[in-house]
Amino acid sequence: MLPESSSSQSDNLRPDVALWAAWLPVVVLIILLAVNVYIFSDNATFGSNQIALWLAAMVAGVVGRFHGIGFQLMADGIARSVHSAMSAILILLGYSLIIVPTGFVSAELVSTKNQTVTTQSCPHCMAEGHAADAVFCRVCGRSV
Repeated sequence: MLPESSSSQSDNLRPDVALWAAWLPVVVLIILLAVNVYIFSDNATFGSNQIALWLAAMVAGVVGRFHGIGFQLMADGIARSVHSAMSAILILLGYSLIIVPTGFVSAELVSTKNQTVTTQSCPHCMAEGHAADAVFCRVCGRSV
């Protein structure tokens, strides 16, 4: 175990943490979220999830301090993790900006392809846009 990180130490120096200690906050988070879903069932997506996240973050902080990891090293690790995840998030956002409108356009093209255009109008209410095999008006319900 290394002492708390200082500015003169290299960024590559990290304390040796056991695997069980590194996974402990993740296991605590999974257990807390499972208990949350078990207790609140349908309402499990509201405030109680945030409590589980905070408790898991506190467990991670306690495990880090117990193994001699200073706050600055933890904050730097969090910043690096968020920075590396941000590129993946932006890539997914960029793909969604392309894929979602393409899906809308494709769905519209498919739906208009299956419709047949008719010039049939109701003699009673003058409504247009009936199906090709329509017997009754879609607006007033009288026979076309």
